[in-house]
Amino acid sequence: MINKSLAAESLIISILILLVGVIWHIVQKLIQGYAAAKKYVPDLVNNYESVHYLQREVSFGFIQSSFGLRTILLMGAGFIAIALIYYAVRMLLSRML
Repeated sequence: MINKSLAAESLIISILILLVGVIWHIVQKLIQGYAAAKKYVPDLVNNYESVHYLQREVSFGFIQSSFGLRTILLMGAGFIAIALIYYAVRMLLSRML
């Protein structure tokens, strides 16, 4: 028999764990971007010695996001796995006590 309150708690804890993981990933990317921007020093004199390297065309289109179907499926599988593990551990602990 499924304990509904424990199942709800498992889902909430899983959501919180995944949110912390996503926020941590975003913070890491922000720090990496800040460090790369801080470290970058453009070489304006040598970059524009020749006009052959200047861009002459404009590209139209879109940039594909790295947040694709595979990422969504992995996050869903992770969510389910975390919820099931948390539920199982809590059930075992409640039976022991």
